[in-house]
Amino acid sequence: MKSLQEGLIGLGLVSGQARAEHAVKSMEEDDALSARNGRAGASALSLIDCKNVREFRHVAKRLLLRRSAGIRELITTAYELPDDASRKRLIWQLQQVSRGLMMIDEEKRDQFLNRALRGSNPMFNTDF
Repeated sequence: MKSLQEGLIGLGLVSGQARAEHAVKSMEEDDALSARNGRAGASALSLIDCKNVREFRHVAKRLLLRRSAGIRELITTAYELPDDASRKRLIWQLQQVSRGLMMIDEEKRDQFLNRALRGSNPMFNTDF
């Protein structure tokens, strides 16, 4: 049975940010259910439902911070978004993040991801 929020999303009456937050919440619920059933958690394949780059970036950032998805998996899934300049920029950003993650210390990983996946002004430097 669908929740009220899922119904509103289906009708297009909920904003993109709320839709992205709902997707993350759904993934967390799926992860909890999967953990109880002994299966793997949500992956980047859940990102296919994202309608635009902004939603994708928000959900991808959360997945990376939770370590639920690998960066290569996210890049592959990003290619399935509608082809436009923002998708190309997102793919470029994810490729830069991939390179940066190879050079960054584990304790600074979350700070790097938060800075690198900002929507408007990403920073890829690894000097903190």
